[in-house]
Amino acid sequence: VDGKVLVAKFALKQFFHSDFGDFISFVEKRITDCLNETLRIIKAVEHGFVRVGQHKINRRINDDLKLCIDFNTDDYPANMPDIYIKFNDTFDGNGALYCDNDALISLYTDVASIINVPVMMEVRLINKRGRVVCDSSHSTYVSLESNDRYRVTDRTLLITEAFDDFRNASQ
Repeated sequence: VDGKVLVAKFALKQFFHSDFGDFISFVEKRITDCLNETLRIIKAVEHGFVRVGQHKINRRINDDLKLCIDFNTDDYPANMPDIYIKFNDTFDGNGALYCDNDALISLYTDVASIINVPVMMEVRLINKRGRVVCDSSHSTYVSLESNDRYRVTDRTLLITEAFDDFRNASQ
């Protein structure tokens, strides 16, 4: 019996110092790699929001009016859960919230690549005296194209709405 215990002790020490140590090193490396990748994505998401949030568009419409568009990212990522938190009806008539993991992964991957970044687009019409004649805000998505131009997902509709607001305000 004593011999079996000594052999078991020896085998356990060998396992702990060889295979188990290798296993712990493997797990440690994988966790470190995952944390580094997560940090890289979070930094890329932050960079995407900052870059899009700094972009401003100013266009002269005529001698009297200028169109100014700002992409406000201050409310994001605080409002981002609205994009990936979903509501599911249950059999008993109640509902439950759940996280759509695919939508969450897609959202952060897209924002990190500056594709479909959720923004609040603020449109202002300014007269030649510098006074805001009309302003409106619209929730939309912005992407950075390869030629360093920003593309607003539904820009035509949003600009049309802004001009409709302007027409209604000036009547």
